[in-house]
Amino acid sequence: MFQLALNFLLISTAVFKDHKLRLEKITLSIIQFEDSIRTNSRIIQGLNNRDCNPFLLESKKTEISRDIHKLFDEKNYIDCLNADDCLLIYRKDKNVLKTEIDRKINHKTAIMQSEIKKFNDSIENRTAYERINASMRNKISSLETEKRTIQNFLEQNKFKN
Repeated sequence: MFQLALNFLLISTAVFKDHKLRLEKITLSIIQFEDSIRTNSRIIQGLNNRDCNPFLLESKKTEISRDIHKLFDEKNYIDCLNADDCLLIYRKDKNVLKTEIDRKINHKTAIMQSEIKKFNDSIENRTAYERINASMRNKISSLETEKRTIQNFLEQNKFKN
């Protein structure tokens, strides 16, 4: 009989220690998830302020479009000049000037495409961080539920936290 009581006491103590350790691990995990959520939220805020800002993108696109239109206007002006006037005004051949302007237009167009790609990539990154945060919030919720369940078990079995 004494052996049975002793075994019960040892098992109860082991269960108590296991649950206490699990509670500590849950608390630590919750803290780590909350820290990760805060870090990701700061990253999201930075993306929103810089790379995911549609107004900044439109401003950049407008500026680049304006530059491209100026280059087209300059190219049209050169088209209106004869070869001798081009040499006199620009000290370059007409075809060389047009090629240089086309290269500048292509460069500006590439910059615009790069800005659009950067914006779209940033939106995807922001969405991924938001999904990660939602996943961590769900994990925190399930850990808090598990924590309450263990605490209730310990209280019902007269174990104090």
